[in-house]
Amino acid sequence: MKLHHTDDGPRDAPVLLLAGSLGSTLAMWEPQLTLAGPFRVIRVDHRGHGGSPTPPGPYAMPDLAADFVELLDDLELAEVAFCGLSLGGMIGMYLGSEHPHRLSSLTLCCTTAHFADKTPWDQRIAAVEADGTAGIADTVPSPRPSTRTRSRWSRASPARGWRCCPEPTWPRSRAPRRPAG
Repeated sequence: MKLHHTDDGPRDAPVLLLAGSLGSTLAMWEPQLTLAGPFRVIRVDHRGHGGSPTPPGPYAMPDLAADFVELLDDLELAEVAFCGLSLGGMIGMYLGSEHPHRLSSLTLCCTTAHFADKTPWDQRIAAVEADGTAGIADTVPSPRPSTRTRSRWSRASPARGWRCCPEPTWPRSRAPRRPAG
């Protein structure tokens, strides 16, 4: 899967890869472009988002993480500093678990490794499949809630791009165990 991405900053600088939230595009990271210079900043659209392809879903976490590994390989990057927000953070956790040698650091923002109750996730997917992303745009938090922001966000990904990863971010065999009692 060839992910749509931008690549800004000097090619010999340390690489910072930015992975956004469900329903967003790489445009959400525009304020972080001020880091280009000391860093090579790579912003990515997940599959089914922005300019990336939208194959039939549902998508599992290994699929989403494999997209990023392929991108790193295509860009001939052995290691990156990874910053992920929400879904991007879930992908980062999976990469940290399964491909730790590819990450020099991992920053996780507003994310989780597991949804104990997937009902809200499944309801959101059903709503998007029924009415498209515009139908839930007002329910998704935005740092600048405006008609323009909601309009941009609602066009960020087609409905089938939402069929992804309600499962834990790591393989069950490696999931952390809660202490008994």
